[in-house]
Amino acid sequence: MYMGSLPVATNRATYHIDFQLFDDETDEGIDLTGAVITLEVKRDEDSAVLLSATTTNGKIVVTDMDEGNFELVFTEDDMRSLDPKTYHVGLTIEQNGETTQFLKGTLPVLHGVVT
Repeated sequence: MYMGSLPVATNRATYHIDFQLFDDETDEGIDLTGAVITLEVKRDEDSAVLLSATTTNGKIVVTDMDEGNFELVFTEDDMRSLDPKTYHVGLTIEQNGETTQFLKGTLPVLHGVVT
């Protein structure tokens, strides 16, 4: 599991980030066939979900199934719902009847100034 911070975002622009997941033992990309990927953004660990991106809602798109590549896109409208502060994020993958936590971290959001 990766623990850390995602790249800084602004609440006045589309947030786009590419991911590639690796198997720590083999150093190869993780096969995402049949995977449901979910990333959630919250004010703190116990609060309600502010933003949710999944492979089912189209905000996460697998770009290379065999190599573990996918992209996340939150639109400008999504990002405008966030105040400038640091949020908690988590990313899980459900596959073959199991859920794995791949990311627990933070997302710093800056005020984008533009109205």
